[in-house]
Amino acid sequence: MVKVKIFKFSVIFLCIAFAIGFVITAALIIRQNVVDIMINDNVSAMTHNVKYRNKVKIIGVPVIKQEISCGYACIEMLSEYLGGNGALTEEILYERNGNKITTSTNDGLYKEMQKRLPDYKITQHKNLKNSELIDMIYESLTNGMPVIFSYAAFDTTLDDAKDNPEWTLHYGIAVGMNIPGNEITVNNPYGYTETYGISDFLKATRFESYDNMEFYLKLGFGAGIFSKNTVYIIEDLPADLNDT
Repeated sequence: MVKVKIFKFSVIFLCIAFAIGFVITAALIIRQNVVDIMINDNVSAMTHNVKYRNKVKIIGVPVIKQEISCGYACIEMLSEYLGGNGALTEEILYERNGNKITTSTNDGLYKEMQKRLPDYKITQHKNLKNSELIDMIYESLTNGMPVIFSYAAFDTTLDDAKDNPEWTLHYGIAVGMNIPGNEITVNNPYGYTETYGISDFLKATRFESYDNMEFYLKLGFGAGIFSKNTVYIIEDLPADLNDT
């Protein structure tokens, strides 16, 4: 009788655990679907907005082919542009973090940028509307500051990448924007500069272009571990804070 009771209790416990897990999973998926709808506004009017009539492009951001991680490579590129002179290479970042990669999540990259670039104000913006994302990048580029962002990209480091490309969560740096000309220029840490049309760029930053995304990644977005339409805006600190 004791064994029967234990078995019965175990079955009930497993059923309850399964039900709770199902409810949580469904809630995360529904939450993300709501966010997806909210951020996907129409940006077609921006093409004709006089505010964005001028092309903006930043010269001098190096293109670095990542050896360790895209997050570290982006920080290295940004540091070089800001006059770091090799002080923040991928290898140095990796060693300083105990041979660990700390930029695998959006918040991880944010904290790493704050730690390594203390002379600048770093602001992370998550789940922006399409129009807000484009506007923030344009404003930052106009002010002479590149923008790190997260997006879906093909992993070109794989041996069979040409024949069997795989999607990955990735970071890149926006260095140019021509809204009337439908162009956004990106330094990709896979070692090259690429140009996106605005629609394709937004599909990438919303991760809609990530074909057949793994279910655990979808849950990661729902749980807030990863986020869509996410940028990291870098600004000079006010003079009084730099003097302290």
